[in-house]
Amino acid sequence: MKLQAIMNRATAKQGTDLQDIARLILDEQARPAALAQLGNCDPPVAADIALHIDLWLVDRRRDALRWIHDTGGIDLTLDDLDLIAELLLSACARAGRSLVSGLRPIPPGTTNGSLSRAQGERWRTVSVPLDILTVLKPNFPPSGQVLGQGARINEDRWKEVATQTGDAEVAWMIKNLSRPITRSNVIGLRDPNPVARRRRVAIASLMWGYGITGTRWGLWVTDISNFLSPTLDTVLADCEAHLTAGRIAKAYEVFAHPCPGGVAVENHHGIGIPYITKILYFLARNSPDGVPAEYPLILDTKVSMALAQLTGYRLLVRPADYRPRPDSAAYERYVSAMHAWASALDVLPEAIEYYLWDKADKSDSPLWSTCQAQHALHFP
Repeated sequence: MKLQAIMNRATAKQGTDLQDIARLILDEQARPAALAQLGNCDPPVAADIALHIDLWLVDRRRDALRWIHDTGGIDLTLDDLDLIAELLLSACARAGRSLVSGLRPIPPGTTNGSLSRAQGERWRTVSVPLDILTVLKPNFPPSGQVLGQGARINEDRWKEVATQTGDAEVAWMIKNLSRPITRSNVIGLRDPNPVARRRRVAIASLMWGYGITGTRWGLWVTDISNFLSPTLDTVLADCEAHLTAGRIAKAYEVFAHPCPGGVAVENHHGIGIPYITKILYFLARNSPDGVPAEYPLILDTKVSMALAQLTGYRLLVRPADYRPRPDSAAYERYVSAMHAWASALDVLPEAIEYYLWDKADKSDSPLWSTCQAQHALHFP
């Protein structure tokens, strides 16, 4: 298949191969046969093809689009490549009876023009995961348990941070935060000085996050100390302004800068995407101006792994290890999907996040058997 040969091609040939694939899948006459052929592959072959789809049409989709444009396919867009990736991945999922599927079949009568419309028209559905979550809802933790999720504070390590930084807010937090620190504690932090309040929320987010994950320290005392520089106050103010205005992707980008291929790299070593999303979540929930209707949520590796199995949203995770995909647009899609599911189920969005986090690494959890059973119904 052309996808499997791309890495061995010269750049110009890569562009023409990718353009051939795009034209094939966007063509109303050719598409059904191409997807059916892929759907009938042996599962190991389909799994290998899926990895190439993730590499060229998801991870490196911006590079792919540039190569396509350089070889004459100037009419194709990122929306087209995203749709093509989803259609191909869906076909691979059917071939492998994968748990990571969640796409509707293409509606009858679809035309090429409608295929390249905005993301909302691209049949990335919430219906299959919502069916699964509806079954699982009785197992969800109550809101009080979610907001009371506690973490220990490693006082010795944080005292080292206080010493390295001379940060009075770190010292204040060590002295005044309750033990264990809970989500509600961080959400409820108040101070008439907005600079102090935001800084305390950021510090508490890291205290809570590092406490949840346990002993992951090593050289991170230095990383945290570097992060808590005087310039952080401006960063946090910009972030909160974006969150108040509902610009979640822009708030995310305050802490990470885009690189080739649509991948974002964190601006501060050691403060990766999971910790960035914790800061976004707590800043939004702590807002004295009222919590936005659609506020950020935590996205770490365990939640990402569960999401991939639940939804087939491969755009949200890195295919090799299911870490969160470092992409502000993907993160914003995750937040929107979670809020949509929560609204339909009448639960807090973080109740779903907590449940996925708690059950992702438990093979005997009902999460996995329910995913498997429901996907079998939708993709027999």
